[in-house]
Amino acid sequence: MNSSELSKFTILPTATLLEAAKTIESNTSRTVVVVEDHETNKVLGILSEGDILRSLIQGVSVHSSIGEYMKASFKYFEEGEVDMIKARELFTARGFGLIPVVDKNMHLISVVTMLDCLRNS
Repeated sequence: MNSSELSKFTILPTATLLEAAKTIESNTSRTVVVVEDHETNKVLGILSEGDILRSLIQGVSVHSSIGEYMKASFKYFEEGEVDMIKARELFTARGFGLIPVVDKNMHLISVVTMLDCLRNS
């Protein structure tokens, strides 16, 4: 996956909840990967539609930074170890929107989506 394709799944931690919601709407995966910067794509966490919704229900402004609402602990695949059967389980049983694929330094290489699983079944 090239950087242009990855950019629709990534967002910076300084982005607002509203910006994250717009990114999620455009990528249709229900999740964004929060990266340190768009050059290195070092993964800091993920943020889902549900995370945004829970924040808003608690009265958080849509203009709040996503940094404090993202999940820093998340499931991911290491490069070369993508398991589509495990991915399918995570999508169906846990409702995941996407699963990041990272290198050994946690730089985003790709993402696995439900559509990827369907294409590989």
